[in-house]
Amino acid sequence: MEQHDDGFLESNLFVINEAMLDSLKKNRPAIVNTNHHLDDSSHHHGDFTADVVSIGSNTRFHFLQAQVDTWSSHVNIRHFWGFTELQDFLTNCTASTTNENGAAHLRVCKESSRGWGDAAIEKFATKRYGETDGGVRRDGGWVCAQRRVGRALGWLHNQYRNRENGDDSMLLPDVLVLVDDDTALDMANLKKHIVDEEVVGGMVHGEKEPLVYAGCAFPKTFHLDDSAQASKGYPFPIPHGGFGTFFTKRAIQMLVQPVFCVLEEKESSKSNNAIICTNLKENRIGELAVFREGISILELFYRYSALRNFCMHSDWIVGYMIHFYLSPRANSVSKKNGQRRPPEVPREISRANPPLCGNVTGHGSPIPCTGEYIACHRQTPEDMESLAVDAFARSPGNFWKIPHLRGTEFLMGNAVPKK
Repeated sequence: MEQHDDGFLESNLFVINEAMLDSLKKNRPAIVNTNHHLDDSSHHHGDFTADVVSIGSNTRFHFLQAQVDTWSSHVNIRHFWGFTELQDFLTNCTASTTNENGAAHLRVCKESSRGWGDAAIEKFATKRYGETDGGVRRDGGWVCAQRRVGRALGWLHNQYRNRENGDDSMLLPDVLVLVDDDTALDMANLKKHIVDEEVVGGMVHGEKEPLVYAGCAFPKTFHLDDSAQASKGYPFPIPHGGFGTFFTKRAIQMLVQPVFCVLEEKESSKSNNAIICTNLKENRIGELAVFREGISILELFYRYSALRNFCMHSDWIVGYMIHFYLSPRANSVSKKNGQRRPPEVPREISRANPPLCGNVTGHGSPIPCTGEYIACHRQTPEDMESLAVDAFARSPGNFWKIPHLRGTEFLMGNAVPKK
């Protein structure tokens, strides 16, 4: 693998050439919806601002549209960005990946030695790749969708990096929300359980802790030295994407900062940059091969998701990024009493009683979503509309536009409280 003066790698490492990889992160998502009452240059309207990234598909584009029409019209949501096959690294990926191609990719991921630096993670990925609630997946739609979160990370870097470079054109939100297209959010509960807690959150090295929350995480309780959990094959906490992953502003700041490991060798080993560089050298999943001086953590995993042999689920790559690259406490490398310290993030925010994860019971069966949850999964457009009607009726002032109903026969005027 040869590196040229322009920094590009000449190899077949990625599914597209690296020049295209650098430019692709600037391409707009399939849906870009902006609350113009809360634009980029303004200060916060009300209590907080939130940006939302939703991972969807052209096969059910109406799910993304339903999110825009319903809960995304909340006054505190600034941007909604929806990603589909049209934003994939290869836009024809789903159409060109036959079941035979998918099965071949599955065999590569489950049978080939990757040479990763962490044997436990490699064993987990080899055993579990392709396994979902619905069985083993090898179809092109599923295989290609696993890269889509990484594609969104590149877009986020491109949107937020100007702020870190001193350009006020894009203020960082208080919360960045990552969801699936069948997720419904209750923004009032999000504020109560995440934003308000972050305001009084802990301090690390004199700075706010980069908190990350998961509406549902596997396993619920995690300890690296817990043999019972190790036997289940979880080498790090994994957020369940359908129930949302929530990044606070300090976490976003860390994700977009440039990383310089050559210069870091001359700096303090206790800095956040040093922790990131130490983890890079561990090369647990082979990410060192895609690192370039000066890229951000978001860019690192954007590039990693474009690897030709990408053998991670989308939820795994998010959990890995959070666990090993976001915690300033260096949970992955520091030791206590001879043992690696357990992780601090992501914090699990689902209500434990009665449901285990949002609107799913401990046995995996769905139960009705109600106004007590932050996020509900497996929601149809009609479900989202019903929940939005309820939320609007309770607090119409919390919406910058009236939720638009397409599939629910309901007169919105009836939802407005009479004076």
